[in-house]
Amino acid sequence: MLKANDLRKKIQRKIDRLSDDKLKDILKYLRKLEKVNDNKEEILALAGSWENIDQNLIDDLTINLNKNRNKGKRDYE
Repeated sequence: MLKANDLRKKIQRKIDRLSDDKLKDILKYLRKLEKVNDNKEEILALAGSWENIDQNLIDDLTINLNKNRNKGKRDYE
């Protein structure tokens, strides 16, 4: 496998040979990659959010889920 520095050089050589219109496409693609990375970081920022949650609340969200949903349905009927 190529080292990161070698990979960057290889990518740079390929970019240098591209036409101007293709450079715009490459820039759009890189922006998408950055956005995906940002989204992953936002999601990971939530890791551990439920670590200290009260057991009664967890039970209410899981064990009693169907009962709570049905209770909510009756309110709308």
